[in-house]
Amino acid sequence: MRIGFPIAICAALLSWKAEAQVNIRPEALEYYNECVNSAVQNNRVVQRRSSIVYSCRGDFARRYFNYLVNRGSPVQEVTQRNGRFIIRWLSGTQGDQSHCSHKIENADGTAASDFGCSIYAPAPPS
Repeated sequence: MRIGFPIAICAALLSWKAEAQVNIRPEALEYYNECVNSAVQNNRVVQRRSSIVYSCRGDFARRYFNYLVNRGSPVQEVTQRNGRFIIRWLSGTQGDQSHCSHKIENADGTAASDFGCSIYAPAPPS
């Protein structure tokens, strides 16, 4: 698959209202683009009413999470029915819902290490 094609599609989708709703720091663009491209290539893109959610996992998400740790992004620890997570919030994206997470414990209390990111981008106008 051509790598430029997913980038072009993502850029076109993000260009709708992007100036007002997406403001990613220049040094974060590499991680942002890696995650969005991975989401497109692995069919992890969900269209919602007002946003498109790009989800990446594994090494892409781990690198983005570690970048957010180094930047000192807002952190939150949450326990859900499927385990315990450390959440790092991305700033400059739609509704500030975008985040990367590190699952540190499974539901049964055993140690875990799994990374994931969800990037919310504005949906194109209908």
